[in-house]
Amino acid sequence: MKKIVLHNTSMIEKKEIEERSINLAHYIIESKDTVRGAARKFGISKSTVHKDVTERLEKINPMLAKEVREILDENKANICLTHSYLNNDVYCTAGGIPRDIPFRTEFIKNHKYTIYEKIIKVLQFFIINITI
Repeated sequence: MKKIVLHNTSMIEKKEIEERSINLAHYIIESKDTVRGAARKFGISKSTVHKDVTERLEKINPMLAKEVREILDENKANICLTHSYLNNDVYCTAGGIPRDIPFRTEFIKNHKYTIYEKIIKVLQFFIINITI
């Protein structure tokens, strides 16, 4: 394993950070959870999770970091898609009528919106109506 250079940290703390990074990576890979979900599960901040599974993990275990990156990228893509559509109607978008892209159509029609995503939708609606 490669050493992570952290200033003002003991070797024990460095080892704990490495272990936490690996544990977070395995959790995200197994559960397909988001950075927010992993932060909640481990009781740490989202920025700590993000730093652990991107910067630190890349130095510890590049192959594991690549697996996690793929899941985080997929989660990010899902967020972009769900925040662009006002509901499960593929023609009801915040940015106009889309071209027919089978993946996007299928994803939007089958997506189950969380309470968090519904709140985002309401807030976006108010912001769009205030600025127009």
